[in-house]
Amino acid sequence: MVKMCHYPRLTGLLMSGLLLSGAILANDSPDNKLDWSARSRYADLSGSESARAASLLLRATWDAQWNDILSSHLQVDNVSRAFKNDHSDGVDLNGKPIIPDAGGADLNQAYVGMDFDSVHLKLGRQKINWDDQRFIGGNGFWQNEQTFDAALATVKFLSNSQFSYAYIGNVNRIFGDRADKYLDSNDQGYGNPSVERSPSLLGDHKHHTHIAQLAFNEWDYSQIVAYGYHMDNLTMPSASNNTLGANYTFTYKWDSIKYRLKIESALQKQPESNSNAMLPYYLLDANVGVNRIEFSARYEVLGHKDDVNFITPLGSAHDFQGASNEIQNYMKWGVKDASLGISVRATPFKIEAQYHQFFAHTTSDYLAQELDFTFSYRPSRKHVVSLLAAYFQPDTGALKGRSERKLYLDYSYNF
Repeated sequence: MVKMCHYPRLTGLLMSGLLLSGAILANDSPDNKLDWSARSRYADLSGSESARAASLLLRATWDAQWNDILSSHLQVDNVSRAFKNDHSDGVDLNGKPIIPDAGGADLNQAYVGMDFDSVHLKLGRQKINWDDQRFIGGNGFWQNEQTFDAALATVKFLSNSQFSYAYIGNVNRIFGDRADKYLDSNDQGYGNPSVERSPSLLGDHKHHTHIAQLAFNEWDYSQIVAYGYHMDNLTMPSASNNTLGANYTFTYKWDSIKYRLKIESALQKQPESNSNAMLPYYLLDANVGVNRIEFSARYEVLGHKDDVNFITPLGSAHDFQGASNEIQNYMKWGVKDASLGISVRATPFKIEAQYHQFFAHTTSDYLAQELDFTFSYRPSRKHVVSLLAAYFQPDTGALKGRSERKLYLDYSYNF
Protein backbone atom coordinates (compact mmCIF):
# COMPACT_ATOMS: atom_id res chain seq x y z
CA MET A 1 0.00 0.00 0.00
CA VAL A 2 1.35 3.41 -0.96
CA LYS A 3 1.78 5.84 1.90
CA MET A 4 0.72 9.45 1.60
CA CYS A 5 2.04 12.42 3.54
CA HIS A 6 2.56 11.75 7.23
CA TYR A 7 2.57 15.30 8.50
CA PRO A 8 -0.93 16.81 8.97
CA ARG A 9 -0.08 20.32 7.81
CA LEU A 10 1.49 19.07 4.60
CA THR A 11 -1.41 16.70 3.97
CA GLY A 12 -3.77 19.66 4.18
CA LEU A 13 -1.66 21.62 1.71
CA LEU A 14 -1.58 18.67 -0.68
CA MET A 15 -5.35 18.20 -0.50
CA SER A 16 -5.88 21.90 -1.17
CA GLY A 17 -3.74 21.63 -4.28
CA LEU A 18 -5.63 18.58 -5.49
CA LEU A 19 -9.00 20.29 -4.94
CA LEU A 20 -7.77 23.31 -6.91
CA SER A 21 -6.64 21.08 -9.76
CA GLY A 22 -9.98 19.26 -9.72
CA ALA A 23 -11.88 22.52 -10.13
CA ILE A 24 -9.80 23.45 -13.18
CA LEU A 25 -9.95 19.95 -14.64
CA ALA A 26 -13.70 20.25 -14.93
CA ASN A 27 -13.24 22.84 -17.69
CA ASP A 28 -9.92 21.98 -19.37
CA SER A 29 -8.44 19.10 -21.35
CA PRO A 30 -4.79 18.47 -20.54
CA ASP A 31 -1.76 18.24 -22.78
CA ASN A 32 -0.52 14.77 -21.79
CA LYS A 33 2.90 13.18 -21.94
CA LEU A 34 3.58 9.60 -20.86
CA ASP A 35 7.12 8.24 -20.50
CA TRP A 36 8.51 4.85 -19.55
CA SER A 37 12.01 3.91 -18.52
CA ALA A 38 13.87 0.90 -17.16
CA ARG A 39 17.20 0.40 -15.42
CA SER A 40 18.69 -3.00 -14.70
CA ARG A 41 21.64 -3.39 -12.32
CA TYR A 42 24.08 -6.03 -11.19
CA ALA A 43 26.06 -5.21 -8.03
CA ASP A 44 28.96 -7.18 -6.59
CA LEU A 45 30.75 -6.48 -3.28
CA SER A 46 33.89 -8.19 -2.04
CA GLY A 47 36.29 -7.60 0.85
CA SER A 48 35.75 -8.33 4.54
CA GLU A 49 32.35 -9.72 3.47
CA SER A 50 30.90 -10.51 0.06
CA ALA A 51 27.50 -9.85 -1.48
CA ARG A 52 25.81 -9.65 -4.85
CA ALA A 53 22.47 -8.36 -6.10
CA ALA A 54 20.53 -7.87 -9.29
CA SER A 55 17.60 -5.50 -9.65
CA LEU A 56 15.27 -4.02 -12.25
CA LEU A 57 13.66 -0.60 -11.95
CA LEU A 58 10.55 0.07 -14.06
CA ARG A 59 9.31 3.68 -14.01
CA ALA A 60 6.17 5.24 -15.50
CA THR A 61 5.85 9.04 -15.62
CA TRP A 62 2.76 11.05 -16.56
CA ASP A 63 2.99 14.82 -17.09
CA ALA A 64 -0.12 16.89 -17.76
CA GLN A 65 -0.36 20.59 -18.62
CA TRP A 66 -3.94 21.52 -17.81
CA ASN A 67 -3.72 25.18 -18.83
CA ASP A 68 -1.24 28.06 -18.76
CA ILE A 69 -1.09 27.94 -14.95
CA LEU A 70 -1.68 24.41 -13.71
CA SER A 71 0.33 21.26 -14.36
CA SER A 72 0.68 17.89 -12.63
CA HIS A 73 3.33 15.20 -12.41
CA LEU A 74 2.86 11.55 -11.44
CA GLN A 75 5.65 8.97 -11.26
CA VAL A 76 5.33 5.34 -10.17
CA ASP A 77 8.28 2.97 -9.65
CA ASN A 78 8.60 -0.78 -9.21
CA VAL A 79 11.87 -2.47 -8.24
CA SER A 80 12.35 -6.24 -8.56
CA ARG A 81 15.29 -8.06 -6.95
CA ALA A 82 17.31 -11.20 -7.56
CA PHE A 83 19.98 -13.01 -5.46
CA LYS A 84 17.95 -12.12 -2.35
CA ASN A 85 19.86 -14.60 -0.19
CA ASP A 86 23.20 -13.08 -1.20
CA HIS A 87 22.65 -9.55 0.16
CA SER A 88 20.57 -7.39 2.47
CA ASP A 89 18.72 -4.49 0.87
CA GLY A 90 18.17 -2.39 4.00
CA VAL A 91 14.61 -3.72 4.32
CA ASP A 92 15.22 -7.48 4.39
CA LEU A 93 18.21 -8.21 6.63
CA ASN A 94 19.90 -11.61 6.40
CA GLY A 95 23.34 -10.88 7.83
CA LYS A 96 24.86 -10.07 4.43
CA PRO A 97 26.20 -6.58 3.51
CA ILE A 98 23.59 -4.05 2.47
CA ILE A 99 23.10 -3.16 -1.19
CA PRO A 100 20.32 -0.57 -0.75
CA ASP A 101 18.32 -1.20 -3.94
CA ALA A 102 15.17 -2.12 -2.03
CA GLY A 103 12.36 -3.91 -3.84
CA GLY A 104 8.68 -3.05 -4.13
CA ALA A 105 6.31 -0.55 -5.73
CA ASP A 106 6.44 3.10 -4.76
CA LEU A 107 4.73 6.38 -5.56
CA ASN A 108 7.94 8.23 -6.33
CA GLN A 109 6.44 11.62 -7.23
CA ALA A 110 2.93 13.10 -7.24
CA TYR A 111 2.64 16.86 -7.24
CA VAL A 112 0.69 19.79 -8.62
CA GLY A 113 2.61 22.71 -10.15
CA MET A 114 1.39 26.27 -10.61
CA ASP A 115 3.12 28.95 -12.71
CA PHE A 116 2.45 32.66 -12.16
CA ASP A 117 5.01 34.43 -14.34
CA SER A 118 7.96 34.84 -11.93
CA VAL A 119 6.51 32.59 -9.20
CA HIS A 120 6.38 28.79 -9.47
CA LEU A 121 4.76 26.54 -6.84
CA LYS A 122 4.94 22.77 -6.37
CA LEU A 123 2.79 20.93 -3.85
CA GLY A 124 3.11 17.22 -3.10
CA ARG A 125 5.70 14.45 -3.38
CA GLN A 126 8.63 15.69 -5.45
CA LYS A 127 12.36 15.74 -6.11
CA ILE A 128 14.28 18.68 -4.68
CA ASN A 129 17.78 18.83 -6.15
CA TRP A 130 19.49 22.04 -5.05
CA ASP A 131 22.87 23.23 -6.25
CA ASP A 132 25.06 20.13 -6.73
CA GLN A 133 22.91 18.02 -4.32
CA ARG A 134 25.60 18.02 -1.63
CA PHE A 135 23.09 19.15 1.00
CA ILE A 136 19.66 18.59 -0.62
CA GLY A 137 19.16 15.92 -3.28
CA GLY A 138 17.60 12.69 -4.41
CA ASN A 139 20.37 10.08 -4.15
CA GLY A 140 19.39 9.14 -7.69
CA PHE A 141 22.14 6.54 -8.04
CA TRP A 142 20.03 4.01 -6.14
CA GLN A 143 17.05 2.31 -7.75
CA ASN A 144 14.63 3.83 -5.23
CA GLU A 145 15.59 7.50 -5.03
CA GLN A 146 14.87 9.96 -2.23
CA THR A 147 11.88 12.30 -2.63
CA PHE A 148 10.16 14.82 -0.40
CA ASP A 149 6.55 15.47 0.64
CA ALA A 150 6.86 19.22 0.46
CA ALA A 151 5.53 22.61 -0.52
CA LEU A 152 8.11 24.37 -2.73
CA ALA A 153 8.06 27.97 -3.94
CA THR A 154 10.53 29.47 -6.43
CA VAL A 155 10.57 33.21 -7.11
CA LYS A 156 12.61 34.58 -10.03
CA PHE A 157 13.90 38.14 -9.85
CA LEU A 158 16.27 40.49 -11.66
CA SER A 159 17.38 38.92 -14.95
CA ASN A 160 18.45 35.41 -13.94
CA SER A 161 18.37 35.07 -10.13
CA GLN A 162 15.94 33.20 -7.91
CA PHE A 163 14.87 32.57 -4.32
CA SER A 164 13.62 29.12 -3.34
CA TYR A 165 11.89 27.99 -0.16
CA ALA A 166 10.48 24.61 0.80
CA TYR A 167 8.64 23.17 3.77
CA ILE A 168 9.26 19.42 4.11
CA GLY A 169 6.84 17.24 6.08
CA ASN A 170 8.20 13.81 5.16
CA VAL A 171 11.29 12.37 3.49
CA ASN A 172 10.72 9.24 1.39
CA ARG A 173 14.09 7.55 1.69
CA ILE A 174 15.86 5.03 -0.54
CA PHE A 175 14.68 2.02 1.50
CA GLY A 176 11.03 2.52 0.46
CA ASP A 177 7.74 2.09 2.29
CA ARG A 178 8.38 -1.54 3.25
CA ALA A 179 11.09 -0.37 5.65
CA ASP A 180 8.57 0.38 8.39
CA LYS A 181 8.92 0.49 12.16
CA TYR A 182 9.33 -3.23 12.88
CA LEU A 183 11.69 -5.81 11.45
CA ASP A 184 10.30 -8.88 9.75
CA SER A 185 10.24 -12.09 11.78
CA ASN A 186 12.42 -13.77 9.12
CA ASP A 187 15.28 -11.29 9.45
CA GLN A 188 18.42 -13.06 10.65
CA GLY A 189 19.32 -12.48 14.27
CA TYR A 190 15.95 -11.03 15.21
CA GLY A 191 13.22 -13.64 14.82
CA ASN A 192 10.69 -11.38 16.49
CA PRO A 193 8.44 -8.96 14.59
CA SER A 194 8.26 -6.66 17.64
CA VAL A 195 11.92 -5.68 17.29
CA GLU A 196 12.13 -2.12 16.00
CA ARG A 197 14.12 -1.22 12.91
CA SER A 198 17.05 1.19 13.33
CA PRO A 199 15.92 4.77 12.49
CA SER A 200 18.76 4.99 9.96
CA LEU A 201 17.12 2.17 7.94
CA LEU A 202 13.55 3.46 8.00
CA GLY A 203 11.92 4.23 4.66
CA ASP A 204 10.16 7.37 5.94
CA HIS A 205 11.39 10.15 8.18
CA LYS A 206 8.81 12.59 9.48
CA HIS A 207 10.05 16.18 9.32
CA HIS A 208 9.20 19.70 10.30
CA THR A 209 11.91 21.16 8.07
CA HIS A 210 12.37 24.54 6.41
CA ILE A 211 15.00 25.08 3.70
CA ALA A 212 15.79 28.23 1.72
CA GLN A 213 18.25 29.17 -1.01
CA LEU A 214 19.10 32.47 -2.68
CA ALA A 215 20.97 32.22 -6.00
CA PHE A 216 22.42 35.32 -7.67
CA ASN A 217 23.31 34.74 -11.32
CA GLU A 218 23.61 38.23 -12.78
CA TRP A 219 27.19 38.09 -14.07
CA ASP A 220 28.81 36.49 -17.08
CA TYR A 221 31.26 34.32 -15.14
CA SER A 222 30.16 34.31 -11.50
CA GLN A 223 27.36 32.87 -9.40
CA ILE A 224 26.76 33.33 -5.66
CA VAL A 225 24.46 31.03 -3.68
CA ALA A 226 23.47 31.53 -0.03
CA TYR A 227 21.41 28.98 1.89
CA GLY A 228 19.87 28.24 5.25
CA TYR A 229 18.50 24.90 6.43
CA HIS A 230 16.44 24.25 9.56
CA MET A 231 16.18 20.45 9.52
CA ASP A 232 13.93 19.10 12.24
CA ASN A 233 13.85 15.32 11.86
CA LEU A 234 11.09 14.03 14.16
CA THR A 235 11.84 10.36 13.47
CA MET A 236 15.62 10.55 13.91
CA PRO A 237 16.38 13.67 16.02
CA SER A 238 20.14 13.08 15.82
CA ALA A 239 19.92 14.07 12.13
CA SER A 240 18.41 17.47 12.96
CA ASN A 241 20.58 20.51 12.33
CA ASN A 242 20.64 24.23 11.60
CA THR A 243 23.02 25.10 8.78
CA LEU A 244 23.98 28.42 7.19
CA GLY A 245 26.35 28.66 4.24
CA ALA A 246 27.28 30.20 0.92
CA ASN A 247 29.29 29.32 -2.17
CA TYR A 248 30.84 31.18 -5.07
CA THR A 249 31.38 29.66 -8.54
CA PHE A 250 33.54 31.16 -11.27
CA THR A 251 33.28 29.72 -14.81
CA TYR A 252 35.29 30.94 -17.77
CA LYS A 253 35.96 29.59 -21.26
CA TRP A 254 38.87 30.65 -23.42
CA ASP A 255 39.12 28.98 -26.82
CA SER A 256 39.16 25.23 -26.13
CA ILE A 257 39.96 25.63 -22.43
CA LYS A 258 37.25 25.87 -19.77
CA TYR A 259 37.92 26.82 -16.15
CA ARG A 260 35.65 26.37 -13.14
CA LEU A 261 36.38 27.24 -9.52
CA LYS A 262 34.00 26.78 -6.59
CA ILE A 263 34.58 27.80 -2.99
CA GLU A 264 32.08 27.13 -0.22
CA SER A 265 31.80 27.53 3.54
CA ALA A 266 29.09 26.68 6.05
CA LEU A 267 28.46 26.52 9.79
CA GLN A 268 26.21 24.01 11.50
CA LYS A 269 24.70 23.53 14.94
CA GLN A 270 22.97 20.32 16.00
CA PRO A 271 20.32 21.09 18.62
CA GLU A 272 19.89 17.48 19.73
CA SER A 273 23.56 17.08 20.65
CA ASN A 274 25.02 17.94 24.05
CA SER A 275 27.25 20.55 22.45
CA ASN A 276 26.75 24.17 21.47
CA ALA A 277 29.65 23.92 19.05
CA MET A 278 29.44 25.52 15.61
CA LEU A 279 30.71 22.88 13.19
CA PRO A 280 32.60 24.07 10.09
CA TYR A 281 32.36 22.99 6.47
CA TYR A 282 34.81 24.06 3.73
CA LEU A 283 35.12 23.25 0.06
CA LEU A 284 37.57 24.16 -2.68
CA ASP A 285 36.76 22.61 -6.06
CA ALA A 286 38.71 23.38 -9.25
CA ASN A 287 38.21 22.04 -12.79
CA VAL A 288 40.09 22.61 -16.03
CA GLY A 289 38.74 21.24 -19.30
CA VAL A 290 40.74 21.00 -22.51
CA ASN A 291 38.66 19.86 -25.47
CA ARG A 292 37.23 16.51 -24.34
CA ILE A 293 39.45 16.03 -21.29
CA GLU A 294 38.68 17.47 -17.86
CA PHE A 295 40.94 17.53 -14.78
CA SER A 296 39.56 18.17 -11.31
CA ALA A 297 40.91 18.73 -7.81
CA ARG A 298 38.66 18.88 -4.75
CA TYR A 299 39.33 19.49 -1.06
CA GLU A 300 36.38 19.14 1.30
CA VAL A 301 36.30 19.38 5.10
CA LEU A 302 33.42 18.17 7.28
CA GLY A 303 34.34 19.45 10.72
CA HIS A 304 34.24 17.90 14.19
CA LYS A 305 33.90 19.44 17.65
CA ASP A 306 32.90 18.08 21.06
CA ASP A 307 32.33 14.56 19.66
CA VAL A 308 29.91 15.87 17.02
CA ASN A 309 30.45 15.67 13.24
CA PHE A 310 29.15 17.99 10.53
CA ILE A 311 26.39 16.08 8.72
CA THR A 312 24.49 16.31 5.41
CA PRO A 313 21.52 13.95 6.05
CA LEU A 314 19.44 15.05 3.03
CA GLY A 315 22.32 15.10 0.56
CA SER A 316 24.31 12.48 -1.30
CA ALA A 317 27.68 11.37 0.07
CA HIS A 318 27.91 8.78 -2.73
CA ASP A 319 28.58 11.47 -5.34
CA PHE A 320 31.21 13.31 -3.32
CA GLN A 321 32.97 11.18 -0.67
CA GLY A 322 33.67 8.15 -2.80
CA ALA A 323 31.32 5.80 -4.60
CA SER A 324 32.00 2.97 -2.16
CA ASN A 325 30.15 4.85 0.63
CA GLU A 326 32.64 3.36 3.10
CA ILE A 327 34.34 6.46 4.57
CA GLN A 328 31.18 7.23 6.56
CA ASN A 329 32.12 4.32 8.83
CA TYR A 330 35.44 5.98 9.77
CA MET A 331 34.38 9.58 10.42
CA LYS A 332 34.64 9.55 14.22
CA TRP A 333 36.74 12.74 14.19
CA GLY A 334 35.31 14.42 11.11
CA VAL A 335 36.93 14.08 7.70
CA LYS A 336 39.16 15.89 5.25
CA ASP A 337 38.74 14.59 1.72
CA ALA A 338 41.42 15.44 -0.87
CA SER A 339 40.67 14.08 -4.34
CA LEU A 340 41.94 14.27 -7.92
CA GLY A 341 39.93 13.31 -10.97
CA ILE A 342 40.04 13.02 -14.73
CA SER A 343 37.29 12.45 -17.28
CA VAL A 344 37.55 11.82 -21.02
CA ARG A 345 34.65 12.14 -23.46
CA ALA A 346 34.78 10.51 -26.87
CA THR A 347 31.15 10.18 -27.96
CA PRO A 348 29.47 7.76 -27.37
CA PHE A 349 31.97 6.86 -24.62
CA LYS A 350 32.89 8.57 -21.36
CA ILE A 351 35.59 7.45 -18.94
CA GLU A 352 36.05 8.90 -15.44
CA ALA A 353 38.53 8.18 -12.65
CA GLN A 354 38.81 9.73 -9.19
CA TYR A 355 41.28 9.16 -6.37
CA HIS A 356 40.54 10.12 -2.74
CA GLN A 357 42.68 10.40 0.36
CA PHE A 358 40.80 10.79 3.65
CA PHE A 359 42.15 12.31 6.87
CA ALA A 360 40.58 12.97 10.28
CA HIS A 361 39.60 16.62 10.73
CA THR A 362 40.78 17.11 14.31
CA THR A 363 43.89 14.91 14.39
CA SER A 364 44.83 14.87 10.67
CA ASP A 365 45.41 11.11 11.00
CA TYR A 366 45.34 9.25 7.71
CA LEU A 367 42.08 7.26 7.48
CA ALA A 368 41.77 5.64 4.06
CA GLN A 369 42.16 5.93 0.31
CA GLU A 370 39.75 5.19 -2.52
CA LEU A 371 39.90 4.85 -6.28
CA ASP A 372 36.70 5.08 -8.35
CA PHE A 373 36.39 4.27 -12.05
CA THR A 374 33.33 4.82 -14.29
CA PHE A 375 32.87 3.77 -17.89
CA SER A 376 29.74 4.88 -19.81
CA TYR A 377 28.51 3.99 -23.27
CA ARG A 378 25.56 5.96 -24.70
CA PRO A 379 24.93 5.04 -28.36
CA SER A 380 21.63 6.98 -28.34
CA ARG A 381 19.28 8.78 -25.99
CA LYS A 382 17.41 5.56 -25.36
CA HIS A 383 20.30 3.31 -24.36
CA VAL A 384 22.96 3.79 -21.66
CA VAL A 385 25.41 1.20 -20.34
CA SER A 386 27.62 2.11 -17.37
CA LEU A 387 30.16 0.33 -15.20
CA LEU A 388 31.21 1.74 -11.82
CA ALA A 389 34.06 0.17 -9.85
CA ALA A 390 35.13 1.43 -6.41
CA TYR A 391 38.18 0.29 -4.44
CA PHE A 392 38.41 1.41 -0.79
CA GLN A 393 41.34 0.70 1.54
CA PRO A 394 41.20 1.82 5.19
CA ASP A 395 44.27 2.58 7.28
CA THR A 396 42.55 2.72 10.65
CA GLY A 397 40.12 0.70 12.73
CA ALA A 398 39.50 -3.04 12.89
CA LEU A 399 39.67 -3.40 9.09
CA LYS A 400 43.03 -1.63 8.68
CA GLY A 401 44.69 -2.70 5.45
CA ARG A 402 41.70 -4.77 4.28
CA SER A 403 40.24 -3.43 1.07
CA GLU A 404 36.60 -3.24 0.00
CA ARG A 405 35.68 -3.59 -3.69
CA LYS A 406 32.30 -2.66 -5.15
CA LEU A 407 31.12 -2.99 -8.73
CA TYR A 408 27.88 -1.78 -10.32
CA LEU A 409 26.90 -2.63 -13.90
CA ASP A 410 23.83 -0.75 -15.18
CA TYR A 411 21.81 -0.77 -18.36
CA SER A 412 19.16 1.96 -18.81
CA TYR A 413 16.49 2.16 -21.47
CA ASN A 414 14.23 5.17 -22.03
CA PHE A 415 11.13 4.43 -24.10
